Amino acid sequence: MSGIPAAAFILFAVASVVPANASNLSISFQASPNLLSSPVAQSAINDSKTLLQQAIPSADVHNNKAGARVVIVLPDICTSTNRPHHPLSASSILRLHPPDRSFRWKSRSEAGQTVLRLQARSPEGVACGLYALLQGKLGFRFHHPRESV
Repeated sequence: MSGIPAAAFILFAVASVVPANASNLSISFQASPNLLSSPVAQSAINDSKTLLQQAIPSADVHNNKAGARVVIVLPDICTSTNRPHHPLSASSILRLHPPDRSFRWKSRSEAGQTVLRLQARSPEGVACGLYALLQGKLGFRFHHPRESV
């Protein structure tokens, strides 16, 4: 199985076979200190953890925990080098480029562990990828950014 549909199926399959009172489902967000230093990425990661914990109360949802059954691997993004630096001159026009919000999910399952790997080039891409996973594949609904229905 590959791709995000398989990943969503695996995540739901793992969650559905775990009794409501069991605590053996663990989900770990693997995030580097560089990524966690970005307010945009940190907020999206915290929202995702909170929503997953609310949806699956018996699950153990943490950052960077070894041995989790579901591992969500986030890219190591150095927030200070996302955009090229162009020196300003008196004749240059300052143009603000929007951040790259593109992302791609890959998944694999081996040895009883499901690994969802996010590819993104910016903290905004990480945020978009996490919210897309929550909304598009896991069934969460949002009526306003960072507010779930």
